[in-house]
Amino acid sequence: MLRTTARWAVAVIWLIAIAGLWLPLAAAAQRPAPPPFRIAALKAMLFYGQTGTFSADLFGPSAPALQNVGTGEGQAIATLVVVEISGRPDSYAPARKVALAATAGGRVLLSRSVGIGRPDENGKFHVGFWLYDTACVPVVIKARITGQVEDAVVQKTLNFRCGD
Repeated sequence: MLRTTARWAVAVIWLIAIAGLWLPLAAAAQRPAPPPFRIAALKAMLFYGQTGTFSADLFGPSAPALQNVGTGEGQAIATLVVVEISGRPDSYAPARKVALAATAGGRVLLSRSVGIGRPDENGKFHVGFWLYDTACVPVVIKARITGQVEDAVVQKTLNFRCGD
């Protein structure tokens, strides 16, 4: 009789332990997914090696000409791409990332994913990427938010060219 009672006690303890492990998982599974983030803006600025300054946004109305940027006046040696993300300020999902791919003439300049942190009180978060060798060939930039139910994608082209 004592052995049977001890077996039952051990079985009950195991069941309680297993339930203690599964209940938090079940509760997490019932939580709604965090609201999706979106790409609010994709900006690109030339970095001028002679002065250490940046151009205006290359996708904006006051963008400089993209001809002979590597050898002409100002000599831009790199391009900073900034992905502006918007989302609910109090939301965070560790699996959520922004992936950026940049190609020029069939050559991959950059393919990188970076985690997205918690947006500020205005719902904004920014991720920066450096591109090198952006001189004479158009560069296609594609930004995507991954790790959420709805992918958010923005694609733009920087029309770099060389010539007279």
